[in-house]
Amino acid sequence: MSLEDRFDIGAPIHIGQIATAYPARQKDPDRQVLLKIIHPQFATDSELLERFEREGQAMARIDHPNVVKVYEQASEENLPYLVLEWVEGGTLSDKIKDGPLDQARIKKLAGDILTGLEAVHKNGLIHRDLKPDNIMICQNGSAKLSDFSLSGFDSPSGLTEHGAMIGTPAYFAPELTGGAPANEASDLYSVGMILFEALTGSNPFSNADPIVTLGMIHKTKLPSLKARSGIDHDLAEMVDSLLNHDLDKRPVTARVALNLLSGIRTMSGTMAITKRRLTTADRVRWGVFIGLAAIIIAGLILVEDDEGKWAPAQPVWIEYKPPTVLTVTLDSEERIQVIEASVLSPLKSGAPVNITAQLEELVREELLPAYLTIIVRPWANIFQDNEKLGISPLGRRNIAVGVHKFRFINRDFPSIERTVDIKSGSIDTLWIDFRAESCGLEIVAEPWGYLWVDSDSIGLLPRAEPVWLKGGDHVLKISHPVFGVWLDTISVEKGTQHNYKVNLAKQILETTL
Repeated sequence: MSLEDRFDIGAPIHIGQIATAYPARQKDPDRQVLLKIIHPQFATDSELLERFEREGQAMARIDHPNVVKVYEQASEENLPYLVLEWVEGGTLSDKIKDGPLDQARIKKLAGDILTGLEAVHKNGLIHRDLKPDNIMICQNGSAKLSDFSLSGFDSPSGLTEHGAMIGTPAYFAPELTGGAPANEASDLYSVGMILFEALTGSNPFSNADPIVTLGMIHKTKLPSLKARSGIDHDLAEMVDSLLNHDLDKRPVTARVALNLLSGIRTMSGTMAITKRRLTTADRVRWGVFIGLAAIIIAGLILVEDDEGKWAPAQPVWIEYKPPTVLTVTLDSEERIQVIEASVLSPLKSGAPVNITAQLEELVREELLPAYLTIIVRPWANIFQDNEKLGISPLGRRNIAVGVHKFRFINRDFPSIERTVDIKSGSIDTLWIDFRAESCGLEIVAEPWGYLWVDSDSIGLLPRAEPVWLKGGDHVLKISHPVFGVWLDTISVEKGTQHNYKVNLAKQILETTL
């Protein structure tokens, strides 16, 4: 039985990168539902099919009033789809477009969101993409969590190979910007960011460039809401704690956050916030403390002075000096390098040393450390010598001397490859700009259609974003079930922009800009 036989399907209400959402009326049983149908171009993409199926599996495991229900997961004509609960009322994003919400309403929504998230986490899942767009608001005012396409099991597969940034940058927890894995604490930070936006009317980290956003989150701590007059004390304290950069001071579970929202300050609740393991850094700090204490105590032990009398020894204070950093010219090309003195040979007392000669010898012997900073716009999955390094930004990295091959993948753009020859002692930066290396194609089809480029299915038109192509010749095909197929060949150069408007009814190209 086809989808049309089982559902009365309305016009699409959201066209995403992977699937399109449609309002529909299911015929048996008779009910209003939301259909999410995967795009045809992904029908043979095993990894993206797995990611789409994970949403259904994850949501099916949860039966909770604050989590959107999944009724069915199936496939029709090789197109997987989900049948989801229909929530009448819109999203939280719709509600906060006009400014801050009433605090009493925010407290109610916070309770619903955290209660739903508690159920998610108890099922061993991490949402990974909590944001106002994924909080559905029912007509009775209650909230439901939705869109679990990025949620993971205990052993998730590497689905980020497809270039999809895991989550929405403006709601990332600070630790995620450094490559840490998502967990319950990062979900809770996202909740704090959602509530901060509902209270203030804006998200200070929203930016068109995800790299800028990640940098802002990494270095910016939001001002305390408790310092603002007129904000409920319990609500402000909970949001401040959720947005804490220090993981040791952030609630460890949704239940602890709910206790803060209710004004509960029990011993178990406060201990849950601060409970943590002793880290390596802790051990180092304690080791330094104990060592300094031992020196001071040793200085207080009675010693024999010059006159043969026993007296307390005076403590010896040792000045701490950071490692020396040298700036030197290494060769005739006048490359200025910054080298830590620790890489140099130990100095013998009284022996004259030619620092430049030492460094030149170390360069020849390839003994100096080399560093490479990789900057990608807008972002990418980065591979070095066929091994994945991670998602940009990665910051400065120590790198072995020699020739390395890098590959940069962002699903929205053609992939980019670079070969870099790393020299001993070098400090280099590799810049990658996908937009400058590609051609942007803006294309509109009237009334609508499916787009193919060089036999690759791109998806439904119109698109919210350009299609990014490599420089050269490309064959465009747009199909429509009534008006047939339109074909054209275009020639493009990298760094350029092309705009097309096609009238499928007349089978003509109306505009080329």
